[in-house]
Amino acid sequence: MYGSSSAPRATNGYYDAMQEADLAQDTYDQQQLEEMAHDFQVPPLTWQAVEFVQHQRQPVWYVYFGLVMAVLIVFGLFNFRQLLPPVVEFAPNIFYLSAVILMGIAFLLLSLRPPANIPYSVDIAEGMRIGDHLYSFDNYRSFGVVIEEGIYSLVFTPARRWGLSLVMYFPEEVGEELVDLVGQRLPMEQVKPDAVDRFIRRLRL
Repeated sequence: MYGSSSAPRATNGYYDAMQEADLAQDTYDQQQLEEMAHDFQVPPLTWQAVEFVQHQRQPVWYVYFGLVMAVLIVFGLFNFRQLLPPVVEFAPNIFYLSAVILMGIAFLLLSLRPPANIPYSVDIAEGMRIGDHLYSFDNYRSFGVVIEEGIYSLVFTPARRWGLSLVMYFPEEVGEELVDLVGQRLPMEQVKPDAVDRFIRRLRL
């Protein structure tokens, strides 16, 4: 009974103080990182590398691709015709077949396009830059080195469970300096491909 009105206010004040202290600590840590980069004058590391790894596909891959396209087209020709009344069965077939053909052509053209060389950079205070896109270290919890078909890359593991990994390709001659630089912000761990990565590699995409 006694002091019941002041207890909630004291509790709220305690939590507010804790939140302010956490925010102040985060701000202080960021300032320390910026001051450290400025004091040591660590220049950003920049380089040029491919935007993706182009897999070498055997002729049988294109045979399988053609078979998949044929199955999808046959599905559109016969399956919709059985499910819909005759008055409306024609239009969905046209839309479905058009979408399948266009997506197949687009996928085939993209798979044949050679990878371009794009700029990469890493700044200890700013983050990672791929082309015109900037990525913060705060969105990732670790990184690792992966070699795929003779091409080196850094793979950043997202901090969130459903986040997307970030891949930065690099030439071998900048590897040691790059790993040392990124290691000042993130721990280095072994990268294990998940089910989606294994499936994509198996399809040679």
